[in-house]
Amino acid sequence: MASKQQEVILYARVSTEEQASDEHYSIEAQLNEMKDYAKARGWVVKNEFVDGGVTGTRMDRPQLDAAIAMVEGNECDVLLVHELSRLSRSSIFETFDILENLGKHGAGFASVKEPDFDFADPSSRLFLTILAAMNQYYIDLLRMHTSKAKRERARQGLYNASFAPFGYHHIGGPKDAPVIDEENSKAVELAFENYAIGRYTYQEISEILDNEGYRTSRGRRFSKDAIAQMMRNPFYMGKVVYRSNPTSETEIFDGQHEAIVSEEL
Repeated sequence: MASKQQEVILYARVSTEEQASDEHYSIEAQLNEMKDYAKARGWVVKNEFVDGGVTGTRMDRPQLDAAIAMVEGNECDVLLVHELSRLSRSSIFETFDILENLGKHGAGFASVKEPDFDFADPSSRLFLTILAAMNQYYIDLLRMHTSKAKRERARQGLYNASFAPFGYHHIGGPKDAPVIDEENSKAVELAFENYAIGRYTYQEISEILDNEGYRTSRGRRFSKDAIAQMMRNPFYMGKVVYRSNPTSETEIFDGQHEAIVSEEL
């Protein structure tokens, strides 16, 4: 059987600044060079996608999404760009994500200006799989080191979230523990004291706080869910909780911050 000609789709991009200049990044120049590149290899150009006035640091580009949709629909053999920066100027991980997606759907990738990035034939497409594996490895490694750092912060009694729980606020740097907010901490004490009586539901306690004029950090009324979360948070008795993921075991450490309620309460 005669071998099928490779069907290629072209993707071009130009930023607003590049659009205003006369440099070789113009859309017309990119498309012409890509067409010549495809013709020289006997490829059939199936479609062209152009994002004009869009920075490469943004991954939400309509025409790039449309090109990827063709890849995912197995409607082409190769995605061709003028150079790698046209595809992405964002992080290397996002560039790898695109290449990984191509590899998953059996599509090659090529760049006019960077011949080392020619993965159009089946043997070189194997490298896309290697790139995808490298991408996953680095992401997993980064996640692992981030998890270690967060656990160490918790072990030292420091809070990992950007915003302190209601009743506290940050006044120092990342190595400083949150301090008690004198006004809001009274609402926390009131909630715990009423719940300890054993006669009030979460909803009723939220109404008590509402009647006393207390509001959440966003200026809203307390919901029963917010009260339930408050009652279950060991932070209020001077503890810091760490859990690497929703299914892992919870670890509780002594915090550097001052407790609002006693362990007895």
